[in-house]
Amino acid sequence: MTNISQINLPDINVNIPVVDSMVSVGTGGVGGGRGGFGAGGVDFSKSAVDFFGIKDNGENVAFILDTAKSMVEKQRGDVAGYARVKEEITKMINNLKPGTLFNIYAFDDNLETFRANPVAATEANRQAAARWIDRFWKYENGRFSYQGARGFSVIPDLTDLPILRHNLVRVSGDKDDPDAVFELQERTPEQQKIGAGSSRMDLAILAATERGADAIFMITDGTPNLRRAVTEKDLKNFQKRHHDYQKAFAKNKDSKEYRQYQEDYKEFKKKVADYQADRRRRGLPPEIREGGWPGGFSAPNPPKDVGWSPSFSHYMSTAELVKMIGDRVKEIYREVHKTQLPPLHVVGYSTGDKEQAIMESLQKPFKGGKFRKITEKDLQKMSDDDKKDNQS
Repeated sequence: MTNISQINLPDINVNIPVVDSMVSVGTGGVGGGRGGFGAGGVDFSKSAVDFFGIKDNGENVAFILDTAKSMVEKQRGDVAGYARVKEEITKMINNLKPGTLFNIYAFDDNLETFRANPVAATEANRQAAARWIDRFWKYENGRFSYQGARGFSVIPDLTDLPILRHNLVRVSGDKDDPDAVFELQERTPEQQKIGAGSSRMDLAILAATERGADAIFMITDGTPNLRRAVTEKDLKNFQKRHHDYQKAFAKNKDSKEYRQYQEDYKEFKKKVADYQADRRRRGLPPEIREGGWPGGFSAPNPPKDVGWSPSFSHYMSTAELVKMIGDRVKEIYREVHKTQLPPLHVVGYSTGDKEQAIMESLQKPFKGGKFRKITEKDLQKMSDDDKKDNQS
C-alpha cells in the first residue's frame, strides 16, 4: 500500500469550455418542438439562423423557397437576382450545426422537397442541399437546364378538407358551340389531395409542420392563389357566359375590328420575340414574366363586341385560406406533435402592401414570426458583404 500523498500526479487542465446552447434530455424523438428547451442538458443540435435579417433558432428548421416565375422577373434582378437568393439560403444551411435537422421545400404550382423528411446538417447533406438549391432557374449554355419546382414529391394529408376538392370541367361536343354542354368531372383521389392553384405555399407550410419543424423560414414574392371546390351553380353561370361569348364571337369574328385585332396581335407577338432574340444575342437569359409580357409590351385587347373568352376559376378568399392552414397546423401540433406551434418567419421579396397584409394574416395562427421586406438591392448588398467577409 502506498500513501496517496506520496504519488506524484501531473497537472490537469480543468478549464472546461462553456456551452451556451441548452436542450431537454430525453424529451422525445425527431422534431420534438421548441417546447422541450430549457429542461437542462447540453445540446449541439440547436442552430441560430439569420434569414435575410430575421434571426431565430431551431432544432428542426424548415426553409421554404418560392420558385415561381415571378421570383426571376426583371424587377427582382432577373436570374442573377434569384442566384443571390439561392446563395444566401445555401450560406444559412452551411452555418447549421451538424446535429440540426433541416429540410427545404420549393414551391410554385408544385411542391418539390430536398428530402422526404428532415435530415441532419452533416457536411454531406449540406453539400447535397447546395447542389439541389442551385438547380432552380439555372441558366447555362444558352438555356435553362432547370426552372421551378417539379411535381409533388410530398403531399400533405389534406383529404379531410372538402374546400380543396376542385373539380375539372368537361365539355361534350364542340367546345366552340354556343350550346355546348359542360359538366363537372371528378378528379382522382390523388388530385383531390393536392387541390389546384398557384403559389402553393400552403402545401409547403403544411408539409413542414407535419414533419415537426420548430422554426419555419419562407421567402416569397406573392401570395397563394388556391382554387376552391365548385358547385353546380358555378357551372350554370359559366355555361351562360360561354353561350354569350360564342354567340358574340360568331357574329363579329369577320368584322373589320376583329381582323385588325388579329393583325395587331401578330405584330405584338413579333415584338416580344424580337426582344427575347436580342437578349439572347447579348448573352442574356430570356426575360421571365409570370404575369404580363416581357419587355413591358402590352397585348392588344379584342373588340368590345367580342371580349375575352370566359374562364372557369373559383378561388378561396384570404380568410378561407388562412383558416384552412391555421386550423390544420393547430391540429398537427396540439394533437400529433403535442407541443406548441413554431414561428413562421416570412421575407417578402419586393412585395407590395397587399401581399404583406396577407402574409402577416397567414402568420397569426403560428407562435409569433416576423415579416421583413427586401429588394434586389438588399440582396446585392448582402452578397457584397459576404465577399468582403471572405476576403478579410
